[in-house]
Amino acid sequence: MHEIDEDEFGGVWAGISTLLVALVALGVFVFTTDPINSGGVIASVALAIFGLSQTLAPRIVPWFKDLDDRVVGLFWILVGICVAAIAVAASPTIGRFGGGLVIGAAFVLYGCFTALGR
Repeated sequence: MHEIDEDEFGGVWAGISTLLVALVALGVFVFTTDPINSGGVIASVALAIFGLSQTLAPRIVPWFKDLDDRVVGLFWILVGICVAAIAVAASPTIGRFGGGLVIGAAFVLYGCFTALGR
């Protein structure tokens, strides 16, 4: 089995504390602002995903040793599509959404090149 140092990813307690901070921040952005601050909600959800990955990293990391380029490329394509979708959904509150679409397209392009082995 793959040995992993718990300090490398922050460990379970760091992940749980990050999840709690993200939930508190999400509550603040939803309940204390008159129009819901979608930028803050998106940042809170991203922080929650990071906390979840910190918590689950010791169990998930051994799976990544055997992944081929197509799976990694598909992951980056999905990340790019999600970034572009979040940019479009948050555009009325944030203002300009062109940057998010460009970043999403860049991730999709990187995922395509990775899947093709280039």
